[in-house]
Amino acid sequence: MKPTLAAVAVSVPLFLTGCSAPAEPVTPQACLDALDYAEELDSLMGDALDSAGRSIGFASRLDAASIEEETEFIESITPDVQIARVAFADAADECRGQ
Repeated sequence: MKPTLAAVAVSVPLFLTGCSAPAEPVTPQACLDALDYAEELDSLMGDALDSAGRSIGFASRLDAASIEEETEFIESITPDVQIARVAFADAADECRGQ
């Protein structure tokens, strides 16, 4: 593959001055962490919405035992949601340089 004119125009002055081309940008770890926490939150909230949907069906059938199971499930993931929300917010702030 032939180098483009723009690539040559940038490379020649850098070579002649002993400078090297700038390195490729690197995503800060805090930003990668924020994305991981966002994915975790997305998964947890998807599970919660699925549970809520099942609960509506159980309510229409007056199935109190199944509603209680779904309620217990929601209560069991609530601490994980809270932890992930705080971790996401902290990582997002660090990523933004705040």
